[in-house]
Amino acid sequence: MPAPRSNAAAGRRTRSPFNGKRLQQLYDERKEAKRPPFRDPDVAREIKRLTGLEVSTQYLHQLRRGRKNNPTSEVVDALAKVFGRNPGYFFDDDTAAARPVGEVNAAADSAQLSPEALQIGLRAANLSTLHQAAVLEFIEHISRVEERARRGRE
Repeated sequence: MPAPRSNAAAGRRTRSPFNGKRLQQLYDERKEAKRPPFRDPDVAREIKRLTGLEVSTQYLHQLRRGRKNNPTSEVVDALAKVFGRNPGYFFDDDTAAARPVGEVNAAADSAQLSPEALQIGLRAANLSTLHQAAVLEFIEHISRVEERARRGRE
């Protein structure tokens, strides 16, 4: 896993690369639902209203287009809040993080979790978003290894 980049002047950096296509999909989904499209100025205002963080419209455009791919964790958290997603949505391709927060919560409520799985979740809740993403990436890797091993035994 790539190490996070650090830039004291710009805040904590997330692991790279940020998946700008995922952000663009959120803009596009709104159009497909025949609702007024998201525009960068609207998203910037909503980020400011919800979090107090100021993000320029140019920066949002660059993130969506893939011209920038290493936003601070504060920006990722703000985008996640605006769009109702987990911060990992912007990095992961095929995990629970890619689903809306409500869907993930409903799946967790109906799951039969072992005490160990609950402990992992409870302990991860106290980690920063950056480290939660690292733990999730590690768990996803182990899940893929176990799945390949299961298929090899069949």
